[in-house]
Amino acid sequence: METTADHPPVEPFRVFDVGGTRAPLYILPFDRDGTCMGPETRAKALEDAHDSNATDVFLFSHGWNNDWRAASAHYVEFIEGYQGLRSTSPPSQAVAYRAVLIGVFWPSTALVLPWEGGPAIAGVDLQEQETARSEEFNRQLAELSGHIDGDALGLLRSPTLDDAAVDRLAKMLAPVWNQFQSSPTGDLAPGNSILPEELKALWQAASMPTDGARPGDSDVDFQGGSVGSKSPAEPAAAGIGTVVLKPRDVVRLFTVLQMKDRAARVGARGISALLRDILDEAPHARVHLVGHSYGCIVMLSAMCYPSTVDLPRPVDSVLLLQGAVNRYCFGKTIPGTKTAGGYRTALRRVVQPILATFSQDDFPLHNVFHLAVRRSIDLGQQQIAAGAEPAAPSRFAALGGYGPAGCEDGECGYTVMPTSGVPYPRPTTERIYGLRADAQIAGHSAINVPGTWWALHQQVDR
Repeated sequence: METTADHPPVEPFRVFDVGGTRAPLYILPFDRDGTCMGPETRAKALEDAHDSNATDVFLFSHGWNNDWRAASAHYVEFIEGYQGLRSTSPPSQAVAYRAVLIGVFWPSTALVLPWEGGPAIAGVDLQEQETARSEEFNRQLAELSGHIDGDALGLLRSPTLDDAAVDRLAKMLAPVWNQFQSSPTGDLAPGNSILPEELKALWQAASMPTDGARPGDSDVDFQGGSVGSKSPAEPAAAGIGTVVLKPRDVVRLFTVLQMKDRAARVGARGISALLRDILDEAPHARVHLVGHSYGCIVMLSAMCYPSTVDLPRPVDSVLLLQGAVNRYCFGKTIPGTKTAGGYRTALRRVVQPILATFSQDDFPLHNVFHLAVRRSIDLGQQQIAAGAEPAAPSRFAALGGYGPAGCEDGECGYTVMPTSGVPYPRPTTERIYGLRADAQIAGHSAINVPGTWWALHQQVDR
């Protein structure tokens, strides 16, 4: 097709060379309702998987608060790391390997400025895309302004917030946060209302990166920036400290529940159909799912929805990196209820045991997730839209902070995450392994490390 301003080329985002074999990466954009905004590129990716007789199709999803630049960079870095490790540690048996890589890009961050949305993808009008971004930016501002008073709005118009302003804003916005928690179902349990100091701890976890910050330097936020050197042993509500807080980040944090629900909706409505098409169009390819943070919800919702209709065939492997999802999501019974975890269906829709990393150095998931996400529907992710089970401070604790819980006997395994070159355990009855990654994952977004590439290598090249 001829390339014009309204019709960008239908091409992979990038093509990798893997031992002389072409491995294309497609990135497909989805809107908040799960509609694919690049239908021509989607069709091309499926065609490529079919025509190339792909042996392996990889489907990736980023997490919360990733703009286009961050999401695409994470995909490229992870793929380069995995492919590089694979070239130095080839499979024990020589087998054909033709990979097609598909990353999804979903609107996981609020208040996205027009230049943060990424390039146009084939199948959507450029002017319409630009207009939609501007409308989203204005809508988010207007939505929050209807819930806060003039003093709070005045603070949010400041370039930055000092400690005194943070204290004032936390007191003003804690009631608003609790209102958001309870809406629209009104199911915030008694005693679960957030306190101002807890809200400050959440701001610390979600503060944006400073210039030059690198994931893994210390604790990291949901997007990958530094939030200071807070010890996991310290109380969660320790305050902002030396973190420079920007008002825009305060506003974005109010979408933590909205984006969690959106991840489930995008996975169920959009990625589920894509996954089923991949399984149909590339019938001989193994399909591998990789999710990070809220991207784990995207992948699991795609696998499990609808729960009454099985996938055309099971996916081969699932790798969940620091999952921002309730740790009981695979459980037989959620504590205090008679309900099974919302993603329990996933355990029978995958060939290999699911691998799920967790780390005490993931400050957002180990220290504060259970403060932010504690509606009834968050418990066990009830709504789809070898070692002892690690203890956790709350039944609302995160999978990526404490590992899986609530499984039947022998269903969940726990092991220290093996380093590169160390074989993974051979499962007996286990359907999911919690990988304690304290020594390898130094923060929430510090996932592009040899240990995670090796985990995928063990799933693909076992």
